[in-house]
Amino acid sequence: MEVTCNVCWARRPKETNKSYLAMVQPETTTSDPATWRNTVTNENYGPTVRVIPLAFKAVWVERSKDPPHLTVDRFKPKSIDLYIEYPNPGARGFPMMINPSSGNKVEELFVYACLLANNPNAGIIYLSPTVRSMRTCKSWNALLRCQRLSSGKAAPIYAFSWDLTLGLVQNPMQPNNHNEKIAKFVRVYKAEIVSPDLFYMTVKPQLAGTSNVAMFAAPENFGDFEDFKTKNVNKTTGENG
Repeated sequence: MEVTCNVCWARRPKETNKSYLAMVQPETTTSDPATWRNTVTNENYGPTVRVIPLAFKAVWVERSKDPPHLTVDRFKPKSIDLYIEYPNPGARGFPMMINPSSGNKVEELFVYACLLANNPNAGIIYLSPTVRSMRTCKSWNALLRCQRLSSGKAAPIYAFSWDLTLGLVQNPMQPNNHNEKIAKFVRVYKAEIVSPDLFYMTVKPQLAGTSNVAMFAAPENFGDFEDFKTKNVNKTTGENG
């Protein structure tokens, strides 16, 4: 099942008033860690939030090699040539995609346009995980593509609501310090089928908007960069991973 959503592959617009599901990291003063927060209203939804996905899209995100590793460009996947940089023998880490023209790291990420199942009239809210949540994202993507209705027919992406859960896990940047934890998107469960009334009154009117929205990673001032422990970094993150 192909999930479509047109994306503008330009640099991020200056607009920052879109709502994002942000992840509250430890050591923040705004709320409890490992809980979801609305970046516009500051409403906290707790460790699990129920959403109705409308669309999702893969994007290649290029980040500056200098801290705090801000996003410098975005590309449609496989639209540019990259080379793979492997860790040194015996070193920890994973292969990285590198843009040869800049030397910057490139990550393949996903962006989701959703409605809050408990408040769908609030409009579209974005989920913009970074690489640490990719395993859970890929599992969710597979479930969205193969979900079925009771009739056996393929279900559209918005046919069901889903529970997205956060947890506190070891900070991979400091594996030997067991007191260093980060919040991460760890579980996703199918919840309820979307009722016909909810679809026609709320979901369907929002679908047209997802075809024209520039679905980008969350703005950097929501913490959308690599090092959670960088000084002066806002740890209430739109990273979600």
